[in-house]
Amino acid sequence: EGMQELFLGGTGINTTGCHSVSRLLERTTSLKVLSLPNCDIGDDEISVLASSFRANKSRLPIESIQLSFNNMTHKGLEALMNALWGSATLKELKLDNNEIGDRGAHQVAAILPALKALETLDVGFNTIKAA
Repeated sequence: EGMQELFLGGTGINTTGCHSVSRLLERTTSLKVLSLPNCDIGDDEISVLASSFRANKSRLPIESIQLSFNNMTHKGLEALMNALWGSATLKELKLDNNEIGDRGAHQVAAILPALKALETLDVGFNTIKAA
């Protein structure tokens, strides 16, 4: 029982909003979809969310994380990837239209073997250059 999907796209939730979402992530055992596209959040906010994912990883059935069209660089992405490492439930990860660059692409590539359930990954429009 409890909320299964949270959509806050385009709300500009800022740091305060991310802390509220973070508190939810630490306690929920039902959330499957977290959608925060176009919220003007950056590395600091992503790191706050990541620490909550990490703290509740064993009980959080998250299947989809949508962080498209934000201001995430490889720094925020690193915190997120570390938090999601080994997730048995994550099926979709949308990171497109951010600023992760080549370094972020390498971070994503490194975690892929540890995300066994992942079916969809979107890292388009991130200024990733061909190797």
